[in-house]
Amino acid sequence: MRILQSLVAFGLVALVAGCGGGSQGVAPPLGSSLDAPGPAGTLKFTITVPKKVNPKTKSYVSPGSKGLVINFVLGSKKSTKTFKLEKGAKGCSSQAGGLVCTISISLAPGHYASTMMVYDQPTSSGYLLSAQLSGLSYTINAGKTTTIHPTLEGNIASLKFANFPAGCIGSSGNTAFKVPASDFDGYTIAGTYLQHIGLSDSDTSGNTTLAVSGPDNPPPNELLSSFDTPSVAWNGQPLTGGSATITATAGTLTYQTASATLWAGPGDVRFDYNGGPSNYGSPQYQTVSPCANSSVTVWLWGAAGGHALGSGASYGGLVGATIPVTTGQKLEIVVGGVGGSTGNYSQQTGGVGGYNGGGIGSGCIPNSSCSGVGGGGGGSTDVRQGGSGLQSRVIVAGGGGGGAYYGGGGGGGGLSGAAGNTQGNYCVSSQPLTAGGGGTQTSGGAGPGSSSGSFGVGALAGPYCWITTSGDHIFSWGSGGG
Repeated sequence: MRILQSLVAFGLVALVAGCGGGSQGVAPPLGSSLDAPGPAGTLKFTITVPKKVNPKTKSYVSPGSKGLVINFVLGSKKSTKTFKLEKGAKGCSSQAGGLVCTISISLAPGHYASTMMVYDQPTSSGYLLSAQLSGLSYTINAGKTTTIHPTLEGNIASLKFANFPAGCIGSSGNTAFKVPASDFDGYTIAGTYLQHIGLSDSDTSGNTTLAVSGPDNPPPNELLSSFDTPSVAWNGQPLTGGSATITATAGTLTYQTASATLWAGPGDVRFDYNGGPSNYGSPQYQTVSPCANSSVTVWLWGAAGGHALGSGASYGGLVGATIPVTTGQKLEIVVGGVGGSTGNYSQQTGGVGGYNGGGIGSGCIPNSSCSGVGGGGGGSTDVRQGGSGLQSRVIVAGGGGGGAYYGGGGGGGGLSGAAGNTQGNYCVSSQPLTAGGGGTQTSGGAGPGSSSGSFGVGALAGPYCWITTSGDHIFSWGSGGG
């Protein structure tokens, strides 16, 4: 962010009276009512622009510094003075450590409060590199020189992480790291910061703890200066998502951020169905940890089918496998949704199919009398590697079939899912029942007529059965699982 006015960005607009470019040595007048009848006093201080940053200094002056603005407040009167920090400017001389500028200003006697800003241009039109915005007060006595020692704080333009572990943390313990901050000219700030650097931890398991140590007694999640050392401790227990991402943020009007991820393991990561209604889920993702050692072991449960009048739910399959992976690879996890249930004589439509391939339960034929519609099939649960399509699935747990009127759906599992049940006593021999078939490794379950499933999609409901002895009375049947 380019700061054009000295103090607007810091909420101290009242201290700015404009940036004068007059001669060095005498401040603009504070007003005739404050003019001393006798001799004025002198304010004196030194600013050293180093050739390179001194990491041990507390007051930060960037090697890119070229201009200085100081604001004076004496009672209700205000004044501003601008100075050049360049070779050839009055009071500035080149020495072994850099450019040393000794500045003397004639002021009326009194007690002053000042703010001081250093820019990378001779005027305040450049980038603000450092400043002292509080705690700079002094008394000017007539005929005497008052020497002050400003403590300038670095204005943060960017952040990064250093000394942060790149691989897997195999055992519990404390890991110290650094968060170097740079100014707008790219120099690493030494000393205190204008903006505190806040630290946050993405892990919600409570198994990692942030801490900060330093000579300025910083809070446990803030860096006040370059002398502070942050650390993250891990107690050896599983982390949320298998990792903890530490984020550093600095700034007020615009935020500067950086982050790094602590991988700690081994640990389990659990994914649950994340949708609302059964058929409105969405994929979830997991980045392979450096702790994975080239493979991950997964356990998948397919979703249950929906129940119908007189029948319970059928469970989805359970599958476990170890699959080869590479560090940083993104796996897509799709958790199936439970099939929609039905449970009363008045319902006319079948249960919805569960998210990720569950078939729709059968409903009523128009203008007919139903004795119960079918439940929806449960969705499958799978892991996809190298893509998002069905062909990218490397392991799948099938969903359970939807229940029928007094006939449960087949359970998912094995190389093929189980077929649905039939209730032969409800139909005459001229209308035999054929239950929906279980899904296989390459296709959905078989269904009579055009109701068979396809790759990744469960079969629709089975055939209707009507009782000839009681007229046009229909029983509906459940659907296939994903």
